[in-house]
Amino acid sequence: MRTITREEFFEEIKDGILAYMPEGNGWKVDIRETLKNNDQILHALNITREGQSVVPNLYLEPFFEKVEKGEDLENVCVEVASTYTRALQAGPSVSVPDLDFDAVKDQLRVHVVEASRNEKMLRNMLYRSLGNGFVMTAHINLPEVGEGSGSIRVTRELAMSLGWKTSEIWEEAMKNTMEKEPATLSDLHRMLMGIMNDRKDPDTFLTEDTEIDPSEELLVLTNPSRMFGAMTLFYPETQERIAAAVGGDYFVLPSSIHEVLIVRDNGKITAEDLVQMVREVNATQVAPEEVLADKVLRYDRKEKTLSIAAEQTPEREKDVREER
Repeated sequence: MRTITREEFFEEIKDGILAYMPEGNGWKVDIRETLKNNDQILHALNITREGQSVVPNLYLEPFFEKVEKGEDLENVCVEVASTYTRALQAGPSVSVPDLDFDAVKDQLRVHVVEASRNEKMLRNMLYRSLGNGFVMTAHINLPEVGEGSGSIRVTRELAMSLGWKTSEIWEEAMKNTMEKEPATLSDLHRMLMGIMNDRKDPDTFLTEDTEIDPSEELLVLTNPSRMFGAMTLFYPETQERIAAAVGGDYFVLPSSIHEVLIVRDNGKITAEDLVQMVREVNATQVAPEEVLADKVLRYDRKEKTLSIAAEQTPEREKDVREER
């Protein structure tokens, strides 16, 4: 069986994909590198005709993984073509808004990332420190058209060219995010059942009077959409409310950009044990662009402080890469 490299696969798609598509004549094929979260470079397939300005982006990495696992190259090419054709027929999934501040301010949102993992991305972006190596970034939600949604990163260049004030950007973005995506805290079983049943449980919203059963040792902090929910940890009063709900100090496991795990600090487990668990899950279960951090935080209820309790050392990271 022929082995193929990633670069060869991309060339195969670029040079030959039109043969698998209906009405393939007159199209221009391009594969663009896209900088994603955690400085991950993904390759997006674009197929355009003259006069067409908005076309779908289809990331090719998942299709290459199928080839790596032994699927027939021609079958994968057929799948790429059919997937892209359906996306074209569905039309644009998002519409680009008028970028006047008053027109888009209600769509501003904040996300959290680890600064050290996003050095390239943060060079051009607006960001603000949240402490412990985390920063928040600003984004414009794009309105959905049919199925799908997206966002535009708010860069320094964009804000300056449009005359936006950074103080207003952060004020509106945080306010909107808290209103549209309030913090939820639940046990792992309840969250998984919610995902399976595609529902949001109103009992999981984190309020001043939230109390969690002491027998629940592993809790999930996220938001109703379960997208970019790790940011809820940094909402005002969230950390204190978690402490009240669990009845004391706790550890935070930054499991992904979409949620964090909360573990009571009851003396049964150490931060060093937990950081190994975070590291292993990040290395095997979380997409590289969705990893938040290889560290464990601890909240001290008396001092009202969140600090790093344990984190992956450079030496241990080297060992992990060799293990993988």
